[in-house]
Amino acid sequence: MNPAEFFGPPLGFHRQHNGLLAHSPSSDYAEIRGYSEGLISAAGLVGHMRMVSRIRYGLAIALSLSTAQPLTAATIYWSTGQGGKIQQAAPNGTNLVDIANTPGAARSIALDVDGGYMYWAEAQSATIRRAWLDGSNPETLISEGLTRPSSVAVDPTGGKLYILDSQANSIHRSNLDGSNVELLTTQLIGSSSLALDTTAGKLYWTNVGGGGAIRRSNLDGTNVETVAIGNIGFPSILAVDPVGSQMFWTNFDAQSQAGANINRANLDGTNISVIAPDVAGGLAFDAAAGKLFWSAFPGGAVVSADPDGSDRATQFNVAGSLPIALAIDNSVLGDANFDRLVNDTDLAALQGNFGTGVKRSQGDFTGDHKVDLSDFGVYKNAVTPAGAAAVPEPTTFGLAAMGFLGLLGLAKRRRASR
Repeated sequence: MNPAEFFGPPLGFHRQHNGLLAHSPSSDYAEIRGYSEGLISAAGLVGHMRMVSRIRYGLAIALSLSTAQPLTAATIYWSTGQGGKIQQAAPNGTNLVDIANTPGAARSIALDVDGGYMYWAEAQSATIRRAWLDGSNPETLISEGLTRPSSVAVDPTGGKLYILDSQANSIHRSNLDGSNVELLTTQLIGSSSLALDTTAGKLYWTNVGGGGAIRRSNLDGTNVETVAIGNIGFPSILAVDPVGSQMFWTNFDAQSQAGANINRANLDGTNISVIAPDVAGGLAFDAAAGKLFWSAFPGGAVVSADPDGSDRATQFNVAGSLPIALAIDNSVLGDANFDRLVNDTDLAALQGNFGTGVKRSQGDFTGDHKVDLSDFGVYKNAVTPAGAAAVPEPTTFGLAAMGFLGLLGLAKRRRASR
């Protein structure tokens, strides 16, 4: 459908941009159909902000559209271990904040960005917990049946949480809310870390004992096989890159209780190589940026590099802390379908789930587990072209006011129809 057919001839006003009056051929528009309940109707003009004066069922908004470029890691999460905290920061170390208390010493963090949750394993208290991505609304999922959970991994699509119990030498999985815990395998020796390749349906874990090995199975624990053994050291922390068909691990060092170096191999265990001589306490692969991140001891530096160890860069240092349990959120704000572009498809997802959605894929860009007008604000900021003038605050307030009036109108019509 051509937006001009929906909205009629362009009315209202055009805001001048870079000295030129905005041109509005139909090909420049992104179609946004009217919300079935009359809440939201919008059309976007590339590179410009434009108000549509025709109000359909109480509210119509026009937003400029552009594409977001791939970014480095948007947010880095880590645990302070014995410090009892989970912290987060931007890739350069700015905006560092404490977001959660972990009295049981979080040894592993896993993110479900679409669902809006972070999960962590507390080894000392033998519990599995989760909270919203900003650390709010924490809850205990599992507090019985585990002895020393040291690693967690999440499969949001499959709706499962995977847990490695290093003291019991076992791997379990549960529903995302912690229910229906099941034992998958006990074919572990001194294991401390697991990772998922959900595309291939595989679960990987490290074996520190027994001479050192990396093993894998199907996601249900069947078909256990050893993929790397001998000349791999004593693998401790594990990360997997399914797209690049490679895995990374740290070597366990008995004296430092951390990794003695960082290694890489293909997922079948071939082409093993050392890529960094660091003592590492945390390891995470950022598939979107194609970068490996780790926390280097001593000093608490968070370091990044290409998969082969080149282009190494110290991102920042965490003063007074030894960061472990790294996790990366490299999603693009305003991107609902995780294609790293912000466009009409994402706005359509937001519009279609307005008032009912709870996930990022449904338009929850603020992470508050609901889709409302605040998410339109995030989307608007994400698609504003670089260098374009910001939308005046009165306009922002006006949009909010019109949204409120639209909601009142909807409620009135619903009452009248009863």
